[in-house]
Amino acid sequence: TLGIQTMLSAVVGEKGRIIAARNAHRAFVNTCALSDADVIWVTGENADVVSSMVKPSDIEKALKENKADAVYITSPDYYGNIADIKGISEVCKKYGVPLIVDNAHGSHLAFLEESQHPIALGADICCDSAHKTLPVLTGGAYIHTASEKYADKIKAYQSVFGSSSPSYLILASLDHCNFMLCGDSGKRLLRNQIELMENLKERLSPAWSFTGDDVLHLTVEAYKSGLSGEE
Repeated sequence: TLGIQTMLSAVVGEKGRIIAARNAHRAFVNTCALSDADVIWVTGENADVVSSMVKPSDIEKALKENKADAVYITSPDYYGNIADIKGISEVCKKYGVPLIVDNAHGSHLAFLEESQHPIALGADICCDSAHKTLPVLTGGAYIHTASEKYADKIKAYQSVFGSSSPSYLILASLDHCNFMLCGDSGKRLLRNQIELMENLKERLSPAWSFTGDDVLHLTVEAYKSGLSGEE
């Protein structure tokens, strides 16, 4: 939440206009209300389908039709679906608009054999909820930026929105996680975890079927009795 508040304030400021994918976290909506920002919502082709993610073409259409200060994407989503961040970032650069990514569920993407982290794919700024997929205490998060011009603003707005008495237990767990993942350790640990997930899916198949792109999500699509994942 603090990451989302900080990113939007640092990049867009007050009374801005943001093109955003409809699967945004409620902290995004609350921050837009606080800053009096105008939101132009974008949905995928099948907005009622769980796996529907916005595509670069959806974002380009919105940018052609609307003037905006930033584009805001949530990826991966709760179900493990991943947007084409690289393609979307190229569209944003074409129109000279910064790309903000809520990477809450994707901290681990930096440690795949080839990084799929939003910053590596062209995002200007993103935040990770480290506690979701990394060994960090609940509440531990990171903000990353590819642009130095946001650095001072990030520090300032974290002070505005964050507690003046942060939990040093959480901060220490973030530092410990950094230490664990440095060098090749992060990739090795993630490889082991991916293998466990793949083995689990194999054991459960074909009775269970799964959906989503992310290696650390286990999202049930259907069960052999005819039950859908939602049911």
